[in-house]
Amino acid sequence: MAPLRGELETFSAIPEAWYTPTASRPYRGIFVGEVVNCGYQTVMFLQPTDTRIEAVKLTGGPNATGGPDIPRGEFLFVVGDLRDTVRIADEAEWPGAHVIRAAARVTERSMKTVEQC
Repeated sequence: MAPLRGELETFSAIPEAWYTPTASRPYRGIFVGEVVNCGYQTVMFLQPTDTRIEAVKLTGGPNATGGPDIPRGEFLFVVGDLRDTVRIADEAEWPGAHVIRAAARVTERSMKTVEQC
């Protein structure tokens, strides 16, 4: 058998309760979405309380532009309180949606509070 070359991948099981929505925690789940300048990423929404969401990247690495990316296993954003509505959206894509205050990770920097993610 040839020796391993290149990168090694690590896989582990994620407890089903972490990503399965419930009546009180409906935002739990695993999602694939396009992250600006990073291409498609897989993100797990954890909802440890009824009013908090933590988005953790399940994929990560160099982004599409060749720059640094938020590594897998790191927070992409955190919503501290789902009741903290900044405004009601009037954009065509999300009419009537609540815009919620969140802290977002900016590539390779610490979390920063932003009004829109």
